[in-house]
Amino acid sequence: MQAPSQGNRYLYRIVQSRPSPVVEMSKGLKHAIFRQETARKLTRLKRKYSHLAAILYVATFPISIAVLFCGASEGQILAMISSSLQIPMMVFVVLSLRIDMLRLLLSTYDFWFFSIMNFMTLTLLALSYRDSRVVLAFFTWLNMQYNVSIDATLSNSRGSILASFICVSYRRAVKLEKIQDATSPRKIVSVRVSSNAAALLEHVASDIVYNAEQTLFGYWLSLDAWPAWKQRLFQSSGLLGLDLNGILFLYWSYVAQEKLSPTLEMLTILVGVVASFLTLCFCGICFAYQNPGLLRHVCFSFDYAFLMFQFTVMHLSACDIFLWDQRSFIILSSLIWRHWVLSVDAITPPARHKLGLNLRHTAVLVFTLVVSSSISLYEFANGTKWRLRNRKLMTIKAYGHSVDVMILPVFFTRVLMVLLWDVRLVWRVVKEREENALVVTQGVMAFQQSKISSDLALLPAPHATQICPSRVTS
Repeated sequence: MQAPSQGNRYLYRIVQSRPSPVVEMSKGLKHAIFRQETARKLTRLKRKYSHLAAILYVATFPISIAVLFCGASEGQILAMISSSLQIPMMVFVVLSLRIDMLRLLLSTYDFWFFSIMNFMTLTLLALSYRDSRVVLAFFTWLNMQYNVSIDATLSNSRGSILASFICVSYRRAVKLEKIQDATSPRKIVSVRVSSNAAALLEHVASDIVYNAEQTLFGYWLSLDAWPAWKQRLFQSSGLLGLDLNGILFLYWSYVAQEKLSPTLEMLTILVGVVASFLTLCFCGICFAYQNPGLLRHVCFSFDYAFLMFQFTVMHLSACDIFLWDQRSFIILSSLIWRHWVLSVDAITPPARHKLGLNLRHTAVLVFTLVVSSSISLYEFANGTKWRLRNRKLMTIKAYGHSVDVMILPVFFTRVLMVLLWDVRLVWRVVKEREENALVVTQGVMAFQQSKISSDLALLPAPHATQICPSRVTS
């Protein structure tokens, strides 16, 4: 089909939703704990012995791995050696954390999400040891927390500034901003600094512009919104399909424990067919209206690949636990809804306006998924009456020990992780006020400093007035 004229095109780009924060990167945690003279002594001590501390820290890697495969007596000795060698590096790292950046990280859901997951994992490891190896579990937790807080370790040394120039874990909300013409130049980088000791966190913007009229299947989107009755019918079909799936799953799990009568069995099958049909219609129409450029941006991200893998493993293991009975159809329908949530950012604002979708619909869907995950966790934690099985997937043998990998723990751990991720999405939707905001996609941030190091000063820095043409993607 022939494309519409250039003047009628709706072009969008991804920008941050709120202004960038300015952080003071000269104040470390040691400045808040100790006096200025003591903090300077600690800085000189770090510069003098940092290389030795790094060598000792790297030497603990094989020792820590050996603890997992040794006996209890040998493992306790190795655990104490590994923990002792990590102390200098951990002290240097903790005291050098930047207070302002750490405060920003503490205000994000992602920080607490990974911190809770790390704490639960290491708590289970400590409970399995029940001896002096618990000390190593504590230092392992510190190492994981260091990775979560790595954006707060930016220092003024030449060696570490390049590694921390792009934020690793800190992200900010982004939205789709409408522009009028893809051929008009626009600013791509703006270096603004308040002081030599401060750094502005800038959104790493892309020069890609998305044509909102282009849809996934190649036809051009009409910007005329559907009538109100058609929008309500479309939205109701999605909610009804989701609710029927949930009701049918609860009925098959709690009520229909025994063999049903032929009439009742046919009725439940009919309800299941209707629920699946409504789910496919709603998700299929939304999928057809997605923008191919935005969909590539979403699907080729690490978050999508990681979460989709976790969702697939969780749903397939659930089907196996439920003996691949009729409840498996509901579980596989839930996987379709999961994909809808992960790819909802690919629906452009004109398409959302046409379909009558907004952030509230995403919140209702994610809240329903939170309820379903919570029910599953409650049932498995309290001895469920559901008809299921816990079979052995494989047996791992190493150094005379064997561990059976069961399917129920695989499912349980993923349900817990997915539940925390669902709450994370609900938090974003409730907190966000921009209707054009992206729910799953987050903006990558980078530090912009005026005086980083003499080495970086040699690099060509773009001026605030530098412009370049944007690339248009369909």
